[in-house]
Amino acid sequence: MEIKNIIIIFAAIKCEIMKKIISWIAIDGLLHLLVSVLIMIVGFAFINFWAIIPTIIIGIGKEVYDMRVKQGYTWEMVWHDIICDFIGIVGGILISLIIF
Repeated sequence: MEIKNIIIIFAAIKCEIMKKIISWIAIDGLLHLLVSVLIMIVGFAFINFWAIIPTIIIGIGKEVYDMRVKQGYTWEMVWHDIICDFIGIVGGILISLIIF
């Protein structure tokens, strides 16, 4: 097998993995991720790493609100959103370390 074919196969596998990740995150997860990043960056400017606490409280509070208000809201949805919030927190920390 040629190197060219191996590279094409590897690229196709990576592309499929990325498609699965993007479809799993979806729009709702992306919003959770971005809001967590934004809260972390703004909070980091004022209270440094302590910004993790309000970010976690806001993320969990949003999930509690959704569980009480939205009909048919499942635990799978809750964990999906919390994972996206966590990814946003990590991303916010990394961006804040670069900015500040």
